[in-house]
Amino acid sequence: MADETENSKELFLALRAHMKKEQFPKCIEVCDRILKEIPGDCDALRVKISSLIALDKIEEALAVSNQSDEVPFEKAYCLYRLNKLDEAMTVCSSISEPKPENILNLEAQTFYRLQKYNEAVDSYMAIAEGLSSSEMDTDLLSNIYASFTSSGRGKEALDNFPVDEETVGDSFELLFNSVCALVSGGQIAEAMTALDQTEALCREVLTGDGLSDEEIQKEIINIQLQRSFLDIVSNRFSDNTRQAAVDQCLAILRSASSGGKKKKNHEMLAVAANNLAVLRGDKDLPDSLRRLRTTITSESEEKLSRNQLMEIRFNRCILLLHMGKTEDTLKALDELDGIYGATTTQSVVLRASIAAMTEDYNTSDEILLSEKKRLEDLNADDDLIGKISIVYVQTLISRERYADALTYLSDISSVKFTPAGVSSIYYLRALQEASEGGKTSTILDKVASGYLVEVAAELDECTDAEYSAASGTQTLLFIAQILEQRQCHRACADVLQILLRCGSDDLDSTQRINVTAFLVTALSYENPEEAERYASSLPQFDGGEFDALELESADIPRLMKKQSGAQSENETTAGDSRALAEEARRKKKTLARRAARKTAYLKKLEEEGKYDPARPVKPDAERWIPMKQRSYNKRGRKNRGKFVGGQGSGDGAQKDMLKLDAMARSQAEKPANTGTVISSNSGGGNKKKKGKKKK
Repeated sequence: MADETENSKELFLALRAHMKKEQFPKCIEVCDRILKEIPGDCDALRVKISSLIALDKIEEALAVSNQSDEVPFEKAYCLYRLNKLDEAMTVCSSISEPKPENILNLEAQTFYRLQKYNEAVDSYMAIAEGLSSSEMDTDLLSNIYASFTSSGRGKEALDNFPVDEETVGDSFELLFNSVCALVSGGQIAEAMTALDQTEALCREVLTGDGLSDEEIQKEIINIQLQRSFLDIVSNRFSDNTRQAAVDQCLAILRSASSGGKKKKNHEMLAVAANNLAVLRGDKDLPDSLRRLRTTITSESEEKLSRNQLMEIRFNRCILLLHMGKTEDTLKALDELDGIYGATTTQSVVLRASIAAMTEDYNTSDEILLSEKKRLEDLNADDDLIGKISIVYVQTLISRERYADALTYLSDISSVKFTPAGVSSIYYLRALQEASEGGKTSTILDKVASGYLVEVAAELDECTDAEYSAASGTQTLLFIAQILEQRQCHRACADVLQILLRCGSDDLDSTQRINVTAFLVTALSYENPEEAERYASSLPQFDGGEFDALELESADIPRLMKKQSGAQSENETTAGDSRALAEEARRKKKTLARRAARKTAYLKKLEEEGKYDPARPVKPDAERWIPMKQRSYNKRGRKNRGKFVGGQGSGDGAQKDMLKLDAMARSQAEKPANTGTVISSNSGGGNKKKKGKKKK
């Protein structure tokens, strides 16, 4: 510290005491006194700035940091908190090398907020230089994973900084970021497993911290959103699971929007609304559009990355297109072209789709083919070029130009060997052959099935890397299933043998058993001896007293209804006796449990002063009857003797009873000596006349 007088020593001691107790207003007062006595003291300035930041007075903290050039980190941090990221980066860049770790950390976070993810990776790597994953702080490791994943290099993070249970510890944030890295690397199955572990760890840690179930539920919104995203990516949906995913997104939206405008999680609202729209597809389009429109706010734009915002905004255009609002879609696309540029692939695809919907195929073809050529000239990624080609193939199919569609689809390397690509080419070949006419279904099946065998042979010749990139195991299994459906048993067996040979690393023990069993079934039609050889490698089933040959030749048993009538004591089996005894035991246990609950409930009422066992209150016999109809009610005294029916019936029971009283109805129909009589006239109408009294 600076030269200290006796008074300044006391002030610093007092400041240290206030800092320990986190009494930030008093810290600021003492710092002002120190700075008055020792102007420009760096320690006092840092403590004052830190106290102002703790009190969320960032503007005041920045004003104090501007008073001295000795507090660059504090100044840069204040600018970072005020979202003045370029100015914060200027301050960080002005510091000479080697930069201290806190400056590098702030610099990396600023790069991340500026969406300069590769630069953020470089800053974090400078901090982590010479350190292994086990030696790093979990917060640093989490940030490294986030930066690598956002830059599209998630696999590098997994390779360079592997994490295990010991490294993760209780940091569910690190485990969640590793899930994102797995997704970035295309390892969806591993990501699903790690995500389940993340949720379990999150619940365990937060429960240990004393958070309530409601608070924990709010904390795991990110995990649930990631799970819905993985479900979308893996497309593992039946009608029930899709509806469950939709319900979960709706629950997330309700949870993220609770707590008023200031406490809303705007980022989660936007992501959940986008996932909900994707899950619903072409259902509930107006509601999906409304949610997407209302969740894209200035607050959410600050939190979401540029790519996330782009996806959400273009999904909104897709919703408009599905609703048939082409003019609104084009207007929205014009706005997005002003933000992201007119050469965005999403914009090109949507404009071509609008042209195709109006059957303006010349315009659609021109848009798509010119975009494809532009990307090829830029040496763009094959996947991106493939997406444009797939859209063009779809327009060709809609015009029944199957030969052209087949040519273009076969040239798309990114989908050629995938299950979806193989399936599409298979059916396009069949459609092409059928369109030429003069061929039977048997010939069509033979031609299309021959293509499947050719694909399997090509996969057999691929290298391990090419096989893995093409999802060879899934494709071969798909081909085998199609061939089996077409009763091409020999070809199916050949494909399964390739699968067992090439996909050995991708199959676990259970999958290998299932594939081998499938192979045995296929071979049994063509080569029983070879089928037996493969069957011998399967786990043997102990049939016990059953003989397979006898069961195969035995008659099918008839299922007959059990004859009615009482069963004699001799017919009661030991199993029936055990079942009756078990039922009696369960009934006794249930009654004991009910009695225990009743005792506990009465004890609770007694403790609350609502029940006295010495003077039990007699239940009101009329408690099921409406209050106004009870005999002791003042307004109901005139109906004291009135029958009001059984429990829950009200006046309706008395009316129903009178309808069923035949004797009362017959008496009412007889003419009375006095009162009203009914006479008929020639007009056919019934008129009421007042009778005369007898003299």
